[in-house]
Amino acid sequence: FKEAANLPFDAGAAKGSVAAQISAGMPLGKTFSREAVTYAIEADITGFAAERFVRGYKAEAASMRVSATQNLLQVKGDMKIAGTATAVEYRKARNDPEAELRVQSTLDDAARGRLGFDVGNALGGPVAVKLSGRMRSLDKDGSRLLVEADLTQAKVLDLLPGWVKPAGKAARSSFTVVDRGPTTRLEDFVIEGSGAAVRGAIEIDAQGDIVQAEFPTFTLSDGDKATLKAERATDGTLKVTLRGDVYDGRGLFKTAVAGQKPDQKAKRPQDMDIDLKLGTITGHHGEALRAVELRMSRRAGQVKSFTLTGKLGAEGYVTGDLRGRGGNARQVIYVESNDAGALFRLTDTYARLVGGWMSVAMDPPNADNAPQDGLLNIRDFSVRGESALDRVATTNQSTDGNERGAARAYGNNYDGVSFSRMRVEFTKSPGKFAIRDGVVWGPMLGATLDGSLDYFRDEVRLRGTLVPAYGINNMFSRLPVIGMLLGGGVNEGLLGITYQVVGSTASPTLQVNPMSVVAPGFLRKIFEFRGGEERPPERTGQAPLSPSPR
Repeated sequence: FKEAANLPFDAGAAKGSVAAQISAGMPLGKTFSREAVTYAIEADITGFAAERFVRGYKAEAASMRVSATQNLLQVKGDMKIAGTATAVEYRKARNDPEAELRVQSTLDDAARGRLGFDVGNALGGPVAVKLSGRMRSLDKDGSRLLVEADLTQAKVLDLLPGWVKPAGKAARSSFTVVDRGPTTRLEDFVIEGSGAAVRGAIEIDAQGDIVQAEFPTFTLSDGDKATLKAERATDGTLKVTLRGDVYDGRGLFKTAVAGQKPDQKAKRPQDMDIDLKLGTITGHHGEALRAVELRMSRRAGQVKSFTLTGKLGAEGYVTGDLRGRGGNARQVIYVESNDAGALFRLTDTYARLVGGWMSVAMDPPNADNAPQDGLLNIRDFSVRGESALDRVATTNQSTDGNERGAARAYGNNYDGVSFSRMRVEFTKSPGKFAIRDGVVWGPMLGATLDGSLDYFRDEVRLRGTLVPAYGINNMFSRLPVIGMLLGGGVNEGLLGITYQVVGSTASPTLQVNPMSVVAPGFLRKIFEFRGGEERPPERTGQAPLSPSPR
């Protein structure tokens, strides 16, 4: 009966009770062969627990059923492996070095963490998993198992670069796990559903880091046409290459703007070289970035090199690089575009800005998710479709002939409210932009700006003062003493209207307080909108960012 008792776990680290019925048949004589012996065993195991059942994980079962004959051993039961409810079926034929295994379970975030499959914020929610295949031992190399996962109820955020899927949207994955000892290879890797179609193979090491990956088909949305390759160099750097004609970049843009929630369990970022070349990256609001080339290197969590080029809109461009100011000045990522409105729509930052030349200088991302200081400059742009802004701009024109002519032209040939310049200091932390000392001005209107955009809470809270007829009005705020009393601040004016922008990040609402227009500058703060919003943080103490104007 030795083979019948040869269950796939360490018996010395197991406990439980067994009730069994055994029937055996054998010839009576001085000698007989093993093949002449027959037996049938039906055993019920209760209160089962094995400290090292699968890969060192503990298993428990209230009851299991074991059936054995001289030709076949079967084990069936509902277990908890590493605390996760799992249905297990194990079959091993006599003289077969491999056993058949079938496992079904639903893995939530906690279960994946306990089993060593934690991918942080990239995957959230329950995943139904089926595992089947042949293996030599639960704890030895050489197994080959098919894994099928239903991702419909899970939320995906950059599990693959740029793949974003809400919970409830259908998607499935399957792959064959081939155990190679020091590494594990996922062959015939497939993701399908809701426009996604990914096919290829991945090889990972014992720590879960990628050794090699190749996806001849890398489609995360309908219409995509791209390939992805990754390979770890001898120095440990992961070299990632993305090529293609069309790629849906909405997920990448969302992550770039909003960031990801900090993951306390996440490992330090791996050294990486990224080489991206795509014909078209589609974005939000019908915008697209064409002829895109991006190269970036990261070492020890710090960006060491960065270049970006692309064409935007009808005749626009986007360029980016890593640059420093002076001999020992800190480096910043600098991005420039001659169509700020198209870039804002592409990244779903603000859809109502039209035209404008812009530059952004910002501290590079770091391994510790420390806040990044930044400075935004935009010139010669307009805002179109903000009804409250339109009313302030048109009803507060001065009465001289030039202003009346401008108002008539504005009303007859609507092209939004024009601005000459915008300057905003900000601090970017995971999921949040804190804005301070923002100022915008133009021929008809100026404004100040402070507040925050919280992408994790999907909440916008901005406030400030609208200054009609900015050129003349702002002159009063710059007069000594009188400017402090009547102007309200160096960027405000004799007349000002307090406002706030609140709501979701996708559709914020502009609200104004008309009562504030009659208040002198030093009393205007009384009419400011208060929402209990937190004050934007002060600068980190580093030298201010000051990219050269064009």
